[in-house]
Amino acid sequence: MKRFKVLVLSILITIPLQSFAGSSVKWSSPENYTDVEATDGSQKRFEKRVFNNLEKHLVKLSESLPSSQKLYITVEDLDLAGRVLPGYVSGFNDVRETRVIKSIDFPSIKFSYRVVGANEQEVSSGNVELQDLAFQNKIHTRKIARDYLGYEKRLLSDWFNKTFSEFVTKK
Repeated sequence: MKRFKVLVLSILITIPLQSFAGSSVKWSSPENYTDVEATDGSQKRFEKRVFNNLEKHLVKLSESLPSSQKLYITVEDLDLAGRVLPGYVSGFNDVRETRVIKSIDFPSIKFSYRVVGANEQEVSSGNVELQDLAFQNKIHTRKIARDYLGYEKRLLSDWFNKTFSEFVTKK
């Protein structure tokens, strides 16, 4: 019986977070994205971490939609704020790269979305190209400053709040 409980618990843990909210995010051809470049460590691990964090953020946003609605997003391009530049030498033959944030390297994301209601009827849809040219001129909160995806999350939050203001439920 104990093994059965462990098995069920392990299965529940591995179910993706987005399935609980009924929403999903699909990453279309990430190898062609403009800039999701790792500064240190594995490129695949960095991409996975970026995609998972942005998915969690979008799922959290979608939870404010009415419970009968689901948000489906297909990301077609992503350009993180900043640019990766060769960095400093930190030991013998160990050159580290650094992501430098300057105003000319603004975050952008291109995606399509669909919101469906009961019986999978489409409520809203569109193709979106978001850019925040003034991302450094806005008020910075500690949350944005501490989060390596703070600018991108703010970009998505601003779009979501503007686009779905009529659908959003207060919880």
